[in-house]
Amino acid sequence: MLDNWILKIGYPVVTVKESNDGITVRQDRFLVTGDPSEKENETLWTANASGKVSIDRSVVLSDRETMIPSDTSKPFKLNAQTTGVYRVAYTPERLKKIGEEAAKENSVFSLEDRMGLISDALILAKAGISQTSAAPGLIKSLKNEKECNQLDKLNMILWEQPEEARDDFDAFRRSLMKPLVDKLGYEYSPDESVDTTQLCTLAIAAAASAKDPDVIAQLASRFKHFQETGDDSKIPADLLRTTFINAVRNGGRAEYETVKKVYKNPSTPSAKVSAMFAMTASEDTEIIEETLKFLLTDVRIRDTTEFFSGAASNRDSRRRIGEFFKENYDTV
Repeated sequence: MLDNWILKIGYPVVTVKESNDGITVRQDRFLVTGDPSEKENETLWTANASGKVSIDRSVVLSDRETMIPSDTSKPFKLNAQTTGVYRVAYTPERLKKIGEEAAKENSVFSLEDRMGLISDALILAKAGISQTSAAPGLIKSLKNEKECNQLDKLNMILWEQPEEARDDFDAFRRSLMKPLVDKLGYEYSPDESVDTTQLCTLAIAAAASAKDPDVIAQLASRFKHFQETGDDSKIPADLLRTTFINAVRNGGRAEYETVKKVYKNPSTPSAKVSAMFAMTASEDTEIIEETLKFLLTDVRIRDTTEFFSGAASNRDSRRRIGEFFKENYDTV
């Protein structure tokens, strides 16, 4: 039963088709490039269907196709709690229905279910296995999501979309995050919960990354005060990294030199870390190359991880940092 999981490469995608008698699920090897060849698709995995609501949880998937009797007029979902190592492809119509049910206040679908639904929908659409129209429909049905983990997962998936679709996905990220920013604001109360603090920080960072003009202007104003006076009291500690990154990403040489000074002479350890990530946030090719040279000559070995992590998170430098690592492998 476990041999194919342990000895074979990959994992399956389970495609769901509905009929009057229930659902038929078919498993194939999942490839990000799309349909596998006949040779690539020889493996059959054994996995629990983990049906939720109207599907028998005990059903085991071990054949190429499995018929599962069920009442498809009721909500259902495979891979309950997203515990199984496989992806599930639904029809756009079914995915929309699941999304509508998941968006309800007392939904039978948990946070883990919602995270799995969005991840599967976007990854399968990117691989060409599901229709691209299905994923946005699901995301829109979850637009009122307030769980920080869910929003963080959603934000990361949307951030990773291809360049030709980036503007549309950034617009959607703004529509998700800006209302939260407007509601929570930029100041933190000592009485608020940890969850609220994390949600506020995520919303502001994501809205700025998605190029919301109001959020960018607010962060830029706080950074300018720090730049001119050296007083960072207008920058909450939880927003220090986001503020520095925003300043360098949307600014120029002056902002870059300011955070470089912070790195060289930090007031706190967190200020130093924030400066390292900010130095790798520039979209300017000249500054990116300058930072890479700085990495070889002025950065302590223990700090290189943050510089590499920051550069890899920057759409404009992530490929260059890979090339740089190969070119300077012996040095770094």
